[in-house]
Amino acid sequence: MSKFVILDTETTGTQEEDRIIQLGFLELDGSGCVVYNDLCSSEIDIKIEAMETHGITPNMIEKKPICKETKSYKRLLELNEDSNYLIIHNAKFDINMLAKEGFDNKMGVIDTLKCAKHLYKDVSSHRLQYFRYYLKLYEKENEEATKLNIEVKAHDAIGDVLVLKLFLTELKKKI
Repeated sequence: MSKFVILDTETTGTQEEDRIIQLGFLELDGSGCVVYNDLCSSEIDIKIEAMETHGITPNMIEKKPICKETKSYKRLLELNEDSNYLIIHNAKFDINMLAKEGFDNKMGVIDTLKCAKHLYKDVSSHRLQYFRYYLKLYEKENEEATKLNIEVKAHDAIGDVLVLKLFLTELKKKI
């Protein structure tokens, strides 16, 4: 049976030298949902603009393992089969960041940013946080977060994954 991996990363920045400092995802199959969420260290300093966005500071990742050594990354490697699917908002960015960590994706990819641009042509933005408010997903997120034992914070990998899970439900309805 195929598994679906709803994934997001937070990084030291958006340039070529930048790396993952948080990897979060939900693994879904017909029987349930498992949460993976790890902060990771990096030899690349976190840019101020990145800290401003996600709130991850150097002291928060100081003694954490590098991305490749986290439980999340190791599980992602186990799931990396062509029968499984990655679901990501702006997939190109996260897949490129994962590739810098040595991850060669074999999973099918569903990019919800591309889906959003197709299904919501008339909205002014296609950012995930825009849809959080536009579709009133914030009204449902606390209940979902409690079920999954997740803390919802904007621009936090696992918080964004939760919002993406809710957004995916709205995309399916729209189709």
